[in-house]
Amino acid sequence: MKKIILFLILSLNFAGQSALDYLDSLPEDIRMQFENQLPDEGQTNVLTIEDNLTSNNLENNLEDMDENQEEEPFFGYNFFETNAETNTPILDIPLQSDYILSFNDELELLLLGNVDKLFNIRIDLSGNVLIPEVGSISLVNLTINEANKKISTLIQDTYIGTKSYLSVSLPSLRKISIIGAVKNPGTYLVNPFISLSESIKYAGGLLENASIRNVVIKDLNGNEFSYDFYDFLIYGNRANDINILNGHTIIVPATSNFAEISGSVHREHFYEYKESDSFSDLISFALGLKKNANREKISANIQVNNVILTEDLELDERVSSRDLQSIHIGSKVDVKDLNVFVSGSGVVADGFYTIEKDENLKSFLDRLVFSDDIYPFFFKIETTNKNGLKKDILNLSILDIDSYADTSIGNNSVLTFYSRGEVLKQDTGIPAEFLKQIKFGTNSIAVPLTGSLTPRMILDYFSFHTSVNENEVVLAFSEGFIVGGVDQTVDSEDISILSFPINMPEEVSVEISGQVKNPGTYIVNSSTTLNQLYSIAGGLLNTASSKGIFFSRESIKQRQIVASENARNILYKSISNNSIESDQANQAELINLLDASANIEYTGRVSGDLSPNSALANRLSLETGDKIVVPYSLSTVTIVGEVLSPNTVAYEVDFDIYSYIEQAGGLTDNADKGSIYVIKANGLSEFADFGSFGRSYLPEPGDTIVVPRDIDRIPPIPLISVATKILSDIAFSAASLKAISN
Repeated sequence: MKKIILFLILSLNFAGQSALDYLDSLPEDIRMQFENQLPDEGQTNVLTIEDNLTSNNLENNLEDMDENQEEEPFFGYNFFETNAETNTPILDIPLQSDYILSFNDELELLLLGNVDKLFNIRIDLSGNVLIPEVGSISLVNLTINEANKKISTLIQDTYIGTKSYLSVSLPSLRKISIIGAVKNPGTYLVNPFISLSESIKYAGGLLENASIRNVVIKDLNGNEFSYDFYDFLIYGNRANDINILNGHTIIVPATSNFAEISGSVHREHFYEYKESDSFSDLISFALGLKKNANREKISANIQVNNVILTEDLELDERVSSRDLQSIHIGSKVDVKDLNVFVSGSGVVADGFYTIEKDENLKSFLDRLVFSDDIYPFFFKIETTNKNGLKKDILNLSILDIDSYADTSIGNNSVLTFYSRGEVLKQDTGIPAEFLKQIKFGTNSIAVPLTGSLTPRMILDYFSFHTSVNENEVVLAFSEGFIVGGVDQTVDSEDISILSFPINMPEEVSVEISGQVKNPGTYIVNSSTTLNQLYSIAGGLLNTASSKGIFFSRESIKQRQIVASENARNILYKSISNNSIESDQANQAELINLLDASANIEYTGRVSGDLSPNSALANRLSLETGDKIVVPYSLSTVTIVGEVLSPNTVAYEVDFDIYSYIEQAGGLTDNADKGSIYVIKANGLSEFADFGSFGRSYLPEPGDTIVVPRDIDRIPPIPLISVATKILSDIAFSAASLKAISN
């Protein structure tokens, strides 16, 4: 009995105690019938908890299940290998009106009208139900809808003005048999909702010769119905996957009609075929042809009198009596006919370009737009013919127009350009045979060169405007050398070394950081300008702010330190000598200023327009210790000085000075409203009258608004006023720089 209880828990998908309650609720004769239905050992197989198909066993053998799926011999077999699992109680599954009533189904009959009653009735083993005061009526093998109509007629005859409503309260199990080419043929007790496909899973799946296109169902009357599972497995048509009824026998026949479908189809596999199938049907089993399928190259291997022959196919032909072994669908060969592709590490607008009729390479290059970071002495053009069998590679110089003026260009060409930074970092991937040694004094770099050029072109491009002794420039070739030919045109292919002797000017060490392509410390000569340093460092990035460039010079920093110390000494002496009127508040203010000035960060800033190609950048020569910081694009405004909450806030395009001061909490009582000024991002200062015109001044990103302290209450001693202003200005300048840096 325990075995039956466990089986019911599994088959009916009940949860816990409800399965036991159901079994206990059965009449004793019904429970005995269930026990009697179990066959003796060795006769037929009834699914039990010990069987390999239980849910627990399936969960413990997922790896075996995966292996079976990988080794699927023929299409569709894996679908029948495992049981689908559900934890839904059986009564939670809605019964449709086409549910067919069977033996032992428990029903509810509700009467409404002149008579209101609810009857719990059961279909007995004779197929009848007994309705009190009405009598016995046969309902087995009727649908719920048909049974409702049949009972309704009797109820209306017995109870005038009363309607009946029939429903299934507890469906009974189904007893079915599965035989043929399955792994575990036998008789099984299954739930009443089992479909044809799910029932085969109870038998453990299919043998390797099983046919799933001619599965037969035989009912108790001997009637047979044939089903083709490909309708469901391939086309999703569940019409043939019907519910199995009590007493049905499922017969899975064997077949040897299998053929492999391979090539340009979406699902290569072995498929079962029928004589009535067309070859188009078989290809649809493989999910159809791929885009590159060659419809002119579809062939089949067919066995004829023990000889396998190849036959070209027409898709609308039927398989007929052919002994089909395999079908192969050929693929087309792609032929490339692409527009010209331009690639160039940000130095050229890359992408595909259309070639104009009869356009040559010179005309095509004239249409391209290069950045100032382009490396002009080497580019590469690769051209592949349509069938991909031949590739031509040309290495050219943009500057040597004569070398490509008559060169043609066509589709399937790829032009590759390089940047100055790639060349200096030796990061081009260009073969060593095209690299030439260029020496600038004692420094040497290997750069790619091709075409005709002059040494001066190299010198000018790399912007090494050092003092080169042009009379001693050396052009070394494999068979000799030339001295002093700085303007002599030579073929770069012949060059082995190009040397530029440098008059040894004073060398200086400078540092450039932030938003430049190649930040770092550089050793340059003393005549190098800031603008030239930008070029040496590869130029500014797109994220840079050219307005907020910070240039720190050690000599200026030392002057700031001296000025600050002198100012502090003046204030010290004034306080100690009682030079200020005996006002403790005034003395306290000066003491606070002295304390604050002790922590001043001296910037040594050179203020002005330091953007690339500006007048100042072009004339400003570098000194040892110079530090240049190129910040990110600026988006804030800073408010310092006599405001309630000094702060840095987001830039607002329509905010004036007063709006920003309000963002900092407004002015303090000690603010000098008439002396408010703005330190621009470039370090220069602009006076901004806070009176009638104050609201019209619109700060820009990176600006610092300075609200100085009103020192009119301190006696107007000239030295004290000068000292106070010096210390304040240095402090505010450092604060504005810190805001930009952050």
